[in-house]
Amino acid sequence: MKNLLTLLLCGLLLFGCSDKYDDSALRNDLNDLEKRVAKLEELCKQMNTNISSLQKIVDAFEGHLSISQVEQITDGYIIHFSDGSTATIKNGMNSGDAPVIGVRQDADGMYYWTLNGNWLTDEKGNKVKAQGTDGKDGVDGEDGTNGTDGKDGADGITPQLKIENGRWMLSMDNGETWTDIGQATGADGTDGKDGVDGKDGANGIFKSVTEDDDNVYFTLEDDSVITIPKSDHSKFAITFDTTDVAILNGGESKTISYTITNATENTVVKAIAQDGWKVKVNATSTNKGTITITAPDPIVESEILVFANDGSYRTVMASLNCMQGQINMADNSINTVPAGGTQEIKLTTNLNYTVEIPEEAQSWLSLAPETRAMREDTIVFEVAANDGISRHATVALKDEQGSILQTIIFRQLGTCDEIHVETKGELENVLADYDYANIESLKITGVLNDVDFLFIYRMMPKLKNLDIAEVDIAALPRQAFYKSTNVENLILPNTLITIGEKMFYQSKLKSVVISASVETIEAAAFNGCSSLATVTFEKGSHLKTIGSRYDYGAFSGCSTLTSIEIPASVETIEASAFKGCSSLATVTFEQGSNLKTIGGGYSSESYYGAFSGCSTLTSIEIPASVETIEASAFKGCSSLATVTF
Repeated sequence: MKNLLTLLLCGLLLFGCSDKYDDSALRNDLNDLEKRVAKLEELCKQMNTNISSLQKIVDAFEGHLSISQVEQITDGYIIHFSDGSTATIKNGMNSGDAPVIGVRQDADGMYYWTLNGNWLTDEKGNKVKAQGTDGKDGVDGEDGTNGTDGKDGADGITPQLKIENGRWMLSMDNGETWTDIGQATGADGTDGKDGVDGKDGANGIFKSVTEDDDNVYFTLEDDSVITIPKSDHSKFAITFDTTDVAILNGGESKTISYTITNATENTVVKAIAQDGWKVKVNATSTNKGTITITAPDPIVESEILVFANDGSYRTVMASLNCMQGQINMADNSINTVPAGGTQEIKLTTNLNYTVEIPEEAQSWLSLAPETRAMREDTIVFEVAANDGISRHATVALKDEQGSILQTIIFRQLGTCDEIHVETKGELENVLADYDYANIESLKITGVLNDVDFLFIYRMMPKLKNLDIAEVDIAALPRQAFYKSTNVENLILPNTLITIGEKMFYQSKLKSVVISASVETIEAAAFNGCSSLATVTFEKGSHLKTIGSRYDYGAFSGCSTLTSIEIPASVETIEASAFKGCSSLATVTFEQGSNLKTIGGGYSSESYYGAFSGCSTLTSIEIPASVETIEASAFKGCSSLATVTF
């Protein structure tokens, strides 16, 4: 090509010596030739790009890859494969003299290179494969031996084109040697046809690139078609409820759920862990399952790879980030004023968590709406005004498995009157200057006796909230709050040892806090308290016995009570203790329970089991310490479906 330009340039200079010679035609010819050369060189560049892309497409077909995207660019397409690789197909004007490089599938199912419709062969006459890797699996069965002089074999070779001295040149050995395959200076390309995108002619290699919802179709110059499926991630994909796995302590486990879209019966999910982490996949159906991850000790940051295969050619991979869980809170003990208001809790964490407020505190303590999202470092609570006695609640931050990550203790003072009684029997005198008949909330410290409790019972008809936690007394007078007392919320003395028989029989109590010092709750102590919804045992309880006498259990007939946690110290739950608690749906036992006996019994007239008639109780886990469950203990529990020992 350069020699031709040199001759023309010399001719132009020679004829240019005459003043009369008109060289415009020659100059036009030279300009046309320069344009033609530029077009041919661009054409050659485009053809080499498309030849390389054609081999990638053949390799993708053979390797069962799929196409994730067909990206249209200004001069062609970029094909994105499922393994992350790409191939570029260039549009262009065809040259009438350009060689047609292509591939064709032979009877053995393999693709081989073609030139102008004929098989391309090596020096031994063997067809040259368009798939495979260089120097591997030679056509004579010996790896890498099909080339000459120690060169690579004839598998997976990519042909290369160039134009030299106006001739098309072809190399099958990465440009080391070249073969003349024809004239390159024929048509100027202006009579060529359009490029790809469904139209004729794409540099003598691709005739068109088309697609539908499922496949991409590559039509070659000889009208043969290579079809590659799409890897439509909306059709086959795996998703998780979280991809960040933060575990607080070494040896602990966390379970996350996965869902597969467009799953088949042959879908398989596998996971690979490293750095001491352990992983187990549990498929619960063809498209759902769980992955349980166990942290090493000590915990190191790592990654778990999860693979999902649809049973054929589609495989998707996802990674789970594994790390040390942290949750730091500057202050987890909060004291609030009686007026209530907004309370912010600052924390830093990389754990997902939920906030659980005790049911009995939800009437006065709540999360402020739309103030926090999962993993933020500020939790905002709304605290209602407290017109009664002081109150407290323990809020838990829990992970997805329900394990407690951190607790926050709220204490709120109330607006109730507070008095101190120095001498037993002097309550009336201490209240002499008060409008005690209209007092609704009262906190008493000091000492009290039977006379003082009788005064409360008879002379304070509007008293609803009573805090006697700091009254020094070991046993309350018999029937101190019997039947008609109006007290609804009660905190019992910290020194109390026994809650006597029928102490609160048929009272209007709605909630009671039982101090850790109490060892015995006698028969019928709270019998018939139909409004009693919350019974709270202080931590470190010394309670040994929840008593009864025949049909009169300590909490029998508490029809509003929905849940109860039995302290670990309790050894005996006597017959009828919770008989007829028709709303009692949850019974739990504190960890480390010492419970030995769940009582029961019957006579010719009736039965009186510890939990008999608890018709909404659905499940219960019996502590390992239990030795005896007596007759009728769970008689009439019509919803009880699960008993776990």
